[in-house]
Amino acid sequence: MKKIPKLLKQSEILKNLDLWRKKIPSTNGYRKLNSEEKNSLENQGNSCENWNDIDVAQDFTASRIKNCFFSGKSKLPSFFGSVRTPEGLSVPTGIYDSFLNDCILENCHIYRVSTLAKTIVEAGAVIRNTGSIISSGATRFGNGISLNIGSEVGGRNILSYTEVDLPTAELILLSQKDTDLQKDFKHSIEAFALELESSISIICKGAKICNTTTLRNVWIGPESVIDGATKIQNTSVYSSLEQPTKISDGAIVKHSILQWGTKVTSHASVINSILLEASSATKQAKINHSIIAPNSHIMQGEVTSSLLGPFVGFHHQALLISALWPEGMGNVGHGANVGSNHTGRLPDQEIRPGLGTFFGLGSNIKYPADYSDAPWSLIATGITTLPQKVEFPFSLITQASHYNSSKLQSLNQILPAWMLGNCAFTLARNEWKFNSRNKARRQDFSYSMLDKRTAQLVLKAYQRLNNIKEIKEFYTVAEIPGLGKNFITESVRQKAQGFYKEYLERFALNHAVDSMIKYPSWIASKKPILKKLFAGELLREICKIVMIPAQLPLIIKHYRQIEKHWHKKILDSLEKDYERGQEIFDDYLETHPKKETTVDFALASFEESKGKTKTLMLLLKASSA
Repeated sequence: MKKIPKLLKQSEILKNLDLWRKKIPSTNGYRKLNSEEKNSLENQGNSCENWNDIDVAQDFTASRIKNCFFSGKSKLPSFFGSVRTPEGLSVPTGIYDSFLNDCILENCHIYRVSTLAKTIVEAGAVIRNTGSIISSGATRFGNGISLNIGSEVGGRNILSYTEVDLPTAELILLSQKDTDLQKDFKHSIEAFALELESSISIICKGAKICNTTTLRNVWIGPESVIDGATKIQNTSVYSSLEQPTKISDGAIVKHSILQWGTKVTSHASVINSILLEASSATKQAKINHSIIAPNSHIMQGEVTSSLLGPFVGFHHQALLISALWPEGMGNVGHGANVGSNHTGRLPDQEIRPGLGTFFGLGSNIKYPADYSDAPWSLIATGITTLPQKVEFPFSLITQASHYNSSKLQSLNQILPAWMLGNCAFTLARNEWKFNSRNKARRQDFSYSMLDKRTAQLVLKAYQRLNNIKEIKEFYTVAEIPGLGKNFITESVRQKAQGFYKEYLERFALNHAVDSMIKYPSWIASKKPILKKLFAGELLREICKIVMIPAQLPLIIKHYRQIEKHWHKKILDSLEKDYERGQEIFDDYLETHPKKETTVDFALASFEESKGKTKTLMLLLKASSA
């Protein structure tokens, strides 16, 4: 938490406010209107309660102020040049057909604004056909608000602030027992929010506001585009030329923070929430008391009291409540009800989806639930899951109506490692997609399905499947811990062991090959390097399960073979989709992408593995020469 106070001192909004706090009292560069200028302004349809309350720049001219009414004390610049509207129309700077009260303007364009009060408008900004932009009372622009993430009744809260990032949000929300951490964080953010407190709104350089009903107590960052919004209140909007933020088409944003490159459009509402950079809410989405990570896009559905990680697909009408999902990279299908946080009493239950969890169409997820140790698992279409903790990665959880045993009543069937065995294309495409589509510039979201944490979870899952006391037709959590409120059959257990074993072997060999690429001197060394290649408890445990060759040439050859096998599984899983499609639609091949282009990413990855093999073989040859 030591970095937060330093980070907040460099805050973009704080720097801007401090700059204006120094400028506002200063009269340098300003003067009073002369009688000729007053007459010119009145002849152009302008009026004022008291022209002596209006300060103007030294080189001020009245020609670009028409049909306006002024009250209170305002400062006006010398208007010159033109600016562009969101539609690309070039318009002259100046003030036209508007009412102003206690404002400070730089060289900007204001046209048909019914009320512009207690607001600073910086150079290059455009405000057209807008109802009111007003400051009333003190505001902290959405900072310092307590967000209820997880339980809707509180207990897992975080104070909002403009510079928040996903790792910090995750740390604060999942470290409630660390009272010192929580105290230091709260103190820092409360002090920061107090420092921001202001009685003026600011529209920053190059911002464009058009056809919007109401803005109240706002800080609108540079190059923002607000077009046709309904209401923006008590909110900070970070934006830049490279990452403009957009709020449009009936959107409502209240008591919130929007970071760079975010979008709130098409009647979406964002209330008491934070959108981290390059995220969005569109198509009537509703977001309340939530934090949405970069590259996640909420469409049509509702997200409440949730921390949503990166790259979450939420493109249809669905519900997500009280979810702690920092890993993200999953999907919420149409009609999914991930929100049974009531137990007949209080809405105080939570869910922890795992990395890449996919909630199928119409699924109903009962709380409390923890899938955080079951990454890349799929909840099948239309099923209802019971409160549970599942600890088997790459699983499919589905109905099993043909099993009539009383012991299995109300239980779903779980197929551990099913994704590894049947959906290689999906997993490989996700790996490529998440690494190629990151639009965030301040956080890195590089991803590999062969990451250490997933491998640790796979190893534990394999060991649990292997450590049964006796062979049975099926097993429940009583025989195999981690199954949750599901059962597994013996045939599925055996298949899962094989798929998990393949994954662990691929993980170990990739680690060894990458280590040799990184440290080519190891190959030239005459000392044994196997212990270096497979150092650490995780790899040592994996080597007890899978057979790793003892010689470097064989390790490299085995790596080549297992990558070839994985590439074939990717192609085979895609082939199944094409075969099924052709059985149903006569013109399937004519109306769908060609298989060759669909697997370009997989071919590129396979060629990369071939390149590594070639490099290592050349190094081996050179070392033995």
